[in-house]
Amino acid sequence: MMDISSPLKPDVFRVVVVILLPGMLAAFPWAAWFIWPALLQVTTWQDAGVIVGASVLALSLVVGMIIEDVGSEIEVKYVDRYVCRTKSLAYSDFDQQWMSYLFTTSAERFVAQRYVRAMVTRLKFELSMIPACTSAAFAIALAWVKDVGFDWQTTLGLVIATAAIAIYMLDQARKGAWQLHEIRMEICRRELGIPLSSGGEKLTSTLPLTDRAHGD
Repeated sequence: MMDISSPLKPDVFRVVVVILLPGMLAAFPWAAWFIWPALLQVTTWQDAGVIVGASVLALSLVVGMIIEDVGSEIEVKYVDRYVCRTKSLAYSDFDQQWMSYLFTTSAERFVAQRYVRAMVTRLKFELSMIPACTSAAFAIALAWVKDVGFDWQTTLGLVIATAAIAIYMLDQARKGAWQLHEIRMEICRRELGIPLSSGGEKLTSTLPLTDRAHGD
């Protein structure tokens, strides 16, 4: 019997929100205006809708995975370091605190994990939307330059809108990363008895440092 709730499962939801949607936003303008102009024609979808749709979906997934990696780099190279500066915390200590959180196993941690997972999904969506919106803005502007896009008023409005969304997403990502740090620090404090503080005392964890680019 088919599980009708499967489309709502966290892993599927994460792929759609973090990979597919940003990938489609980043890829479709370039594909439609410069690579495959027939996408903008109704007859293309009428004649081979399944094949065209599958191709767009595959392209969106591939671009979305690349976009997610770019977003992860933004997280590691900028957002996390913003949190460290805000908390006066050494980056190595921040990384150790992350690893200590990953290795906690208490019931409290599993209760909190559901909330943390939702926050991580939202953060990853925000991070993916930054390069996706940037890519879309460049495509819209270049389409106008090549005289294959919208008129200049619409182009200007769309470029400003996508740039504004990218800036907003970056701001929200910074705030979300700060909140995640606070939650992870509290879980470590309760689970491991580590005397953490917002001032950033050094963790005593002996866990190795690692690249956290792909989150929880």
